[in-house]
Amino acid sequence: MQFKTFVLLALPVISALAAPLPASNEITARAPKRASKPVTKPAPKPAPAPKPVPVPAPKPAPVPVPAPAPAPVDKPKPAPSAPAAEKLKPILSAPIKPAPTAPAAKPAPTAPADKPKLSAAPSAIPTAPANRAQPPAAPAVTPTAPADRNEPPAPYDVPVSNRRKLAGQFVDALILSGVVDVAATKVSEGLILAFDKVKDAPDFDAARKAFTQDAVRELFDANPDPAVYQAAVCYSSEFTVADPAAVAGKTSLELKSTTGALRTTYECFYMGAPNTFTALGDGGFVNLAIQSSDRCKFEGKVLTCA
Repeated sequence: MQFKTFVLLALPVISALAAPLPASNEITARAPKRASKPVTKPAPKPAPAPKPVPVPAPKPAPVPVPAPAPAPVDKPKPAPSAPAAEKLKPILSAPIKPAPTAPAAKPAPTAPADKPKLSAAPSAIPTAPANRAQPPAAPAVTPTAPADRNEPPAPYDVPVSNRRKLAGQFVDALILSGVVDVAATKVSEGLILAFDKVKDAPDFDAARKAFTQDAVRELFDANPDPAVYQAAVCYSSEFTVADPAAVAGKTSLELKSTTGALRTTYECFYMGAPNTFTALGDGGFVNLAIQSSDRCKFEGKVLTCA
């Protein structure tokens, strides 16, 4: 073992001796060793920013599904329908009791009692229903009641533009018209012309007689449609017409003395055909005047136009 170790150590010594030695006059130049560049370590990379931990979105609250349980609960509720039917029994029986009383209340109105009054003029009987329907048709221009004649402005609901006051020496007048159309305009104009002829009459009754006749004459001469309107009428009392729709230009005129002690209210209008006018009050020219075509006839306070 010692011999092997010696041999191994002798080999490097022999190799070193065998290498050539430089001469004494030779200059050995050795290139200087390049300075080794300092090794620059790369700057450490910044640690990546920690990623935000995703927060799980809150789950929507579960919408409570309406439990179908209440539906079957409501279905058994119709069971109390039996008492509900019992409640309806008195309600149904209530109308049955007044049913017999309704016919008993019908005879109470006195409207049927008015029909016998017209027995003297059979042709006027059909006009009774028209008389009842007439007040709603033109309530503002039919002041035929005596109370209306005492206070003419009170019952009228007519615009001021449709009122016209006329003054004379002994007689004054107030014209009231509920409508403004061609027929009403002609009636108003005729009444003004008739009033001008009697405004200075000292006798009130004489003024009334002349006024009614002059009024219907002026109205008939100014007839806006002779083919339709067959008569002109002025009357100071209650009356009926079979067909209120065939009456046009209805205008009221209050004729009174300047002292106010005497007054009369007239209704003047055009009447078409076919129609029937029936006077229910007094006649005479102080109250009534009619001028008509040959299609009309007047008998017993009844004017019939065919």
